[in-house]
Amino acid sequence: MVFYEIRFHGLPDVKFACANNDMYSSENRNIIDHRTNLLELFFNEALEMHIETPLESYDIRENTISLFMPDQRYEVTFRNEEKRKHISSSIGVRIRDLDFCRHDLNKDEIMERLLFADKQSLFLPQMLDLDPDDQMLYQSIFKRMMNHAALIDDCAEQMLAVSAWLELVVSIHSKFKRMIFSDQQNKKVGTYHIIKAKKYIGDHFCEGITSRDIARRLDISTVYLSKMFRKETGITVTEYINRLRMNRVCELLLLALQYPEYAFDIHKGYGTKA
Repeated sequence: MVFYEIRFHGLPDVKFACANNDMYSSENRNIIDHRTNLLELFFNEALEMHIETPLESYDIRENTISLFMPDQRYEVTFRNEEKRKHISSSIGVRIRDLDFCRHDLNKDEIMERLLFADKQSLFLPQMLDLDPDDQMLYQSIFKRMMNHAALIDDCAEQMLAVSAWLELVVSIHSKFKRMIFSDQQNKKVGTYHIIKAKKYIGDHFCEGITSRDIARRLDISTVYLSKMFRKETGITVTEYINRLRMNRVCELLLLALQYPEYAFDIHKGYGTKA
């Protein structure tokens, strides 16, 4: 599955927000080619489309939201031979300070990436399927943004258009994450949380951390962390932390015997010459 990990600083500049209900057939073609720092979200309500890029080819199904990024050249054609009405909406914004990375991973790998990523990133799929309730929600957001963008010269309307775009992006990001996690077994989700918890503990066990600190870092409840940690490891979080600390003490005591000219700080794990 292809998705993009995106970071940006500052507000986007809305370049276009428009609807389309013209007639198209397989004879029609459109080229979207490396538009610098421009991110487009495309809501396809009717007619299947085919996309060719230098990296892959894929179909845009009906009732989906697709993402067109500035790193690709997209060649767009329609599947239907006879002319039919194509109903769609499109929103494009230019972000001056835009960083992004394209990923093509399976769902287990995506889950791991989502769990271990920092909170400064948004994750947007190349294409997102919508159920009927989603369709109504996104139709509303797209329509609202197009109404504000039509009066983009007005400062207040511009801010409302940007606000609607941010709401749209965050909604897609959240739905994508829910889709990935709901498709996996609860046990697997818990396993990844414990992997992440162990990594955090390994980096910070000398700092007096608690289960509450770890749960807050992982954005999960303390009760859930304690339950899953004991289930996965057979011991409590506190017992695990204490084992790491005791191992560190033993290592430092051994080093102290081998190198008596050094004084070792058991809490920090390094030595200074006496």
